[in-house]
Amino acid sequence: MYKEGHRTNPVQDRSTQVQNRGSPSRSGGAMWHWTKHYLELYAKLNTVTATALDSIPGLSIMRELDASPALKEPSIAMDCLASGKAPGSDRIPPVIMKSGKPVLFQTLHELLRLCWEQGYTPQDMRDAKIVTLYKNKGDRSDCNNYRGISLLSVVGKVFTRVALSRLQLLDARVYPEFQCGFRPGRSTVDMIFSLRQLQEKFHEQQMPLHVVFIDLTKAVDLVTRVLIRELLFADDTALASHTEGGLQQLFTHFAYACTEFGLTISRGKTKLLCQSTGTLPSIVLDGYTLEVVENFTCLGSSISSSLSIDSEINSRIARAATVMAKLTQRVWNNLSLIVKTKLCVYKAYALSTLLNGCETWTTYAGNERKLKGFHMRCLRRILQIKWQHRVPNSVVLEGSNMISLLSVLSERRLK
Repeated sequence: MYKEGHRTNPVQDRSTQVQNRGSPSRSGGAMWHWTKHYLELYAKLNTVTATALDSIPGLSIMRELDASPALKEPSIAMDCLASGKAPGSDRIPPVIMKSGKPVLFQTLHELLRLCWEQGYTPQDMRDAKIVTLYKNKGDRSDCNNYRGISLLSVVGKVFTRVALSRLQLLDARVYPEFQCGFRPGRSTVDMIFSLRQLQEKFHEQQMPLHVVFIDLTKAVDLVTRVLIRELLFADDTALASHTEGGLQQLFTHFAYACTEFGLTISRGKTKLLCQSTGTLPSIVLDGYTLEVVENFTCLGSSISSSLSIDSEINSRIARAATVMAKLTQRVWNNLSLIVKTKLCVYKAYALSTLLNGCETWTTYAGNERKLKGFHMRCLRRILQIKWQHRVPNSVVLEGSNMISLLSVLSERRLK
């Protein structure tokens, strides 16, 4: 079921525009379109060709994955439940389950073991509320530009976490070296760093670079059980080549593989970025010429054809400023909170937003001045130091017990 969420712009499906201006929670028309959108999304079945299935190499069977959950598995899953998270349809918050673990654990383990052995999960454990979150790109009135987050019941979360821990045993056998998301010790920052390094090396060698950023239509939502092991490229894929013909060949092969596995490339969201090219290239998908852009947001970071990170810095500062503004009444102006608590909140929310992906940046003096200026303004606001007080930055840093922003950047790059 769809859960009433935050106020959004009027939404539309692929063919119809919602005329009213209310939010999904207050507008019956918008709610109808959300329901229709998710019914169409999850009802679609992927058709995988026999050729594609035959091309998947076989792996030896791990029969230990079929064994009933041991006592420690649901115990660890219950301990991993995050307190303060939104409850599912049962309206039981995770903190209740964690607090009642000594009493509930044995019964819960028996239930999970029974579900595992019979291969059946009660409907209440499978039902989920869907909360929509805007992806921060594209038309806000288009349902396809929102990400659906499923809120399971607390017992359903425990069961899925046990199943996930079993699947993670396949990591070393299945994941290729380039798979960085959704695995321990890896981060999408590694991929952003590789892409920026690729740009810089091509620039140093004065060679052209063509990169196509591919978006698959709801790839993660449409992956079937047969494809879970092989479709690790299912979203946020980039193909690069130093020639236009080479990139067209790579893209054509990738598009063919997607067709074989029942996936669809989104033409409108797939973009082409070029660097140091004399003429405007043309990459085609089934007769459609991809749009050439100068900037593209990949994995949350802004990639520029000019190698400049100005747009990335400006975007990070704007997002951090939004975080600061949202916490004005609850934190910064809250007289019940001490300065130490406010600084902890600043580090956890605003500063982490400001420096997200900073490990990949090649910063210059101008970029560092912008970041430093914003950082010092935030600290002065928290410490209630105005410019009329004429307090130097060194004293502000000492009073907040923090190091300079440049030192923070250096630390993060050395991790």
